[in-house]
Amino acid sequence: MVLFRERSIEDLTMETKAYRVFRGDQTRQRNGRTGEPSNPGRWYYEPLDYVGDVLWSRPYDTEAEADAAAVQGLKYRAVRPQKESSP
Repeated sequence: MVLFRERSIEDLTMETKAYRVFRGDQTRQRNGRTGEPSNPGRWYYEPLDYVGDVLWSRPYDTEAEADAAAVQGLKYRAVRPQKESSP
């Protein structure tokens, strides 16, 4: 079962913005404030080009919530859905 998915959206200028949504058990990143590891059953997002040891987002209960938060949190407005790519 693949739980790590890359996605992209296009903003109003039609520029593609890529991000990924993943479960906590798919990363070694930690909470930047507490130093605690990610929660294995929760979902997170980050820009596709993000490289770091600290989680980019807060945890979300569902993949759909993390996906919606990525679009809103990254300040990108999705105008046309893109196909999901499988790693």
